Amino acid sequence: MSKNVIFISTNFSPETCPGAKRIKFFAEEINKKNNVIIITLLPNYPQGEIYKNYRTTKVITKYLENNMTVYRIYPLIVPKNRIFLRVLAELYFAFISFLLILSFSKVDLVVTTTPSMFLGPTGFVASKLKRAFFIWDIRDLIWLYAADIIKKRFTAKLIEKLIIKIAHRANGIITTTDSQKEYFIDNGCSHNKILVIPNGVDDDFYSFFCNQIQIDDTFMPQEYKVVYSGLIGYPQDLSVLVETAKLMQNDKRIKFIIAGQGVEYKKIKNLILSNQLRNIELLGYLDQEKIKKLYRDAHILFAHLRDDQSLRTAQPSKIWEYMAVGKPIIFAGEGESKKVLNEVRCGIVVPPNKPEQIVKAIYEIIENYPQYYLEFKSKAHKYISKNRLNSILAKKFENYVMNKIGLKD
Repeated sequence: MSKNVIFISTNFSPETCPGAKRIKFFAEEINKKNNVIIITLLPNYPQGEIYKNYRTTKVITKYLENNMTVYRIYPLIVPKNRIFLRVLAELYFAFISFLLILSFSKVDLVVTTTPSMFLGPTGFVASKLKRAFFIWDIRDLIWLYAADIIKKRFTAKLIEKLIIKIAHRANGIITTTDSQKEYFIDNGCSHNKILVIPNGVDDDFYSFFCNQIQIDDTFMPQEYKVVYSGLIGYPQDLSVLVETAKLMQNDKRIKFIIAGQGVEYKKIKNLILSNQLRNIELLGYLDQEKIKKLYRDAHILFAHLRDDQSLRTAQPSKIWEYMAVGKPIIFAGEGESKKVLNEVRCGIVVPPNKPEQIVKAIYEIIENYPQYYLEFKSKAHKYISKNRLNSILAKKFENYVMNKIGLKD
């Protein structure tokens, strides 16, 4: 007998952020044998504008997408740097989601996904009222650096206590990193109910780059494109890449490209303009096809994670996408991504916030380009094919839900 499973997520397909992709693959896997309902917002990532085909004035609109029922809530779109307004927008979505769940006649499982902090409490309370199981998919320990953002540590501590209390009472917890799992174990949660499922890579995306023309060991580009693609926000702190470009502005072989949107987009744009840099380009948001072209033309892929103790539990999803592309990677940061890249040996890891070290890494790759490209691509693709394809991770999620939480007939 099939079960009724509710997923609550602020992002969902056709949006292309990691959270949207993650929930899409999880939900589609569960929907093969069960009835899945998605509660999400009208798609508006990352520009903060509702997609053309979804524009409506209704608070709640019901769709049928990929054989799943999807309830889309009209979003309160607010500036990302206005914390109070962001809290109100998240509370609004959580409240409407809560009312929707209560309106359903039968619910067997509620799955919520963060970093939206209020969806955990919402899903938990709703599941209890509907006598359903509750699984919390936690992709980011955002409350650990909330104090630095909102400047009110007492409030942040209260939020953390609430998070831990709900985690204790959840039927299951899924994290994206081992460090996140250890955080909950250190706070008294049973390790038996916590499963690590990292963010992954679309199978089709991986296959596309597997089929790209292989270069030989004599190939030497005349120009090198150093590319960053993804969110432009507080954790990424891309001012370090602007500073790197400033240090290398006299080397005409090297061009820096940043593709993406986020709360620090204007800050990065102003830094580029104020330094009058001509060797760095800010492209804004690109759709998936344009991203593929950007990656195909790139020579070095860059990621940075701010030097913040609370961020060391994070694994930037961009790293796995970079590995699927197969170009040499420079990661400036600490934590689990550093560990994986060092173990796989498919990139160069340098300390965060050190532009001089990034410059050194770029020149090392350039001086050894054909060999590094061929070596790094082989190792990265082998790792991705065994550990990070979404098809593999979705099946792992399905097994956890159906066997560990007790929904298997």
